Amino acid sequence: MCPGTVATTGPKYAWLGTGVLYSAGWHRNTAILSQGLKFVAALLVLVTFQWLGELAVWLTGWAIPGPLMGMLILLLALTFVDRPMEFLDQTSGLLIQNLSLMFIPISVGAFFLSTDIYQQFPAILTLILLSTSGVILFMALLIKGLEKHD
Repeated sequence: MCPGTVATTGPKYAWLGTGVLYSAGWHRNTAILSQGLKFVAALLVLVTFQWLGELAVWLTGWAIPGPLMGMLILLLALTFVDRPMEFLDQTSGLLIQNLSLMFIPISVGAFFLSTDIYQQFPAILTLILLSTSGVILFMALLIKGLEKHD
């Protein structure tokens, strides 16, 4: 191998993907597709579906959030695609694991709320508590029903 050329060999790195490594006029097949490129590709897919959701909401004039419509379009795409998109699983899992970090800007913005919001705070807090309890109850019943089915 020429100086400055890095390649990985063997089955240990086969999950990274394969490609052709060119260096000093020669080439060889090797595992060079890094995990970072798969992460960027998965983010591009997720952002594309979010954009498609925004576009669908804008074209239809429906009063639902564009990212929600994008998730529904992604769900339909994943349901009807023949081959699975495993690279989305890893990236989505990473985003969900770090979801709490995405709420920091919202939490900081809460310090700058107007007095109108403060007057409605008890109603907002009640709604948050009721909806969270409802979601927990729904998920418990869903899991219980799925366990009975299996």
